[in-house]
Amino acid sequence: MTDVLAVLADEVAQLRREVRALTDKAAIVALVDRFVTGLDHPDPYFCDEDWFRSVFTEDVVLDLPNGKHHGVAGLPGFFRAPKLMWDRTHHFTANCVVETDGAGDRAVVRANVHATHVPHPGDERPLFTGGATYGATAVRTADGWRLGSLTTSVVWIEGAPDAH
Repeated sequence: MTDVLAVLADEVAQLRREVRALTDKAAIVALVDRFVTGLDHPDPYFCDEDWFRSVFTEDVVLDLPNGKHHGVAGLPGFFRAPKLMWDRTHHFTANCVVETDGAGDRAVVRANVHATHVPHPGDERPLFTGGATYGATAVRTADGWRLGSLTTSVVWIEGAPDAH
């Protein structure tokens, strides 16, 4: 009977590890989705610092096409300026790969992104589109998973953001 209980205990422990890995991955992918959804919100003032704290660590490091930024403080303004350049944007992420460390408290994330930027009515610029990859790190915090860094590597673009 003791052998059966030991086997069951091992199986339960393995199931717990697998469920934790699945829920961790889902939470991290949801952070990437939340970030992209915020980029496309029609209200340029929607994403305040509290919203950014629901996605990023307080000391996040960003390296994006619109510049580099460190920390949550000032993020609304950092994202607002490029957002106001366009009437609408539409970002899609896919193929999100999450690899956690042995302890399960840190992860490396990679995802593909496709972005479309629509000019304001009367603006003669063409659609500005591009494909890129996101490289990120995620950290388990007291409030759940948060992205500690995010880097965008542009793969291709069509149109020019400042062409007139």
